[in-house]
Amino acid sequence: MRRSLWTDARACGVRHRLGTDGEDRRCFGSAGDEQKVQEMARRERDREDLMRDATGLSPRGQLRLIGCGEPLVAGFGRRGELRVYFSPERMLQWDAEGGLRRAFWDGRLMRTQGDYLAVLTRQRRSNRTELLHRPMSDEEREVFLAEVCRRCGALVEALRAGDARILRVVGADAAAFAERLARHLSVVLERIESGCWLAPPIPTRRR
Repeated sequence: MRRSLWTDARACGVRHRLGTDGEDRRCFGSAGDEQKVQEMARRERDREDLMRDATGLSPRGQLRLIGCGEPLVAGFGRRGELRVYFSPERMLQWDAEGGLRRAFWDGRLMRTQGDYLAVLTRQRRSNRTELLHRPMSDEEREVFLAEVCRRCGALVEALRAGDARILRVVGADAAAFAERLARHLSVVLERIESGCWLAPPIPTRRR
């Protein structure tokens, strides 16, 4: 009896078995392999969702830092504001002067109140949904800003050193987009260091 032949698709952990009838039967070597494939598909959908969410930004682009697996998306609005999606769970938005306006970070919504950053929570009631907010604690702020500085600093260094690969850009030349992004983030870092890192309060809509 002929033995089945196996080829290993290492990129996704899927193996193809060539049976004696010549058919290509795809199977997973383990439950872990199947999870890897599902995770890869989810990440690809997330990346496409980020680019779609950023369609109102121009110029906008997708970048990958050397040594980092996941690409990020960044773009500028009509008033010069900058939005950076480090991942589907981590988004930061600054105004044209480099002040932080909004953030979505590890499942938490945040918004500037001018002199402090508020953490927002949606509370559902019987007939409506209320958006409650509380000031971010000193400890939360310290951890949050340290991570923002680390990520933004690494991105600026990569852009300056040519270690950021521009995967695609819409609305601008790739080199001009990279320079503008690095310049804006440098202002952001300077403002954080100075302690004046928040944008003015965002006007609330009247009911």
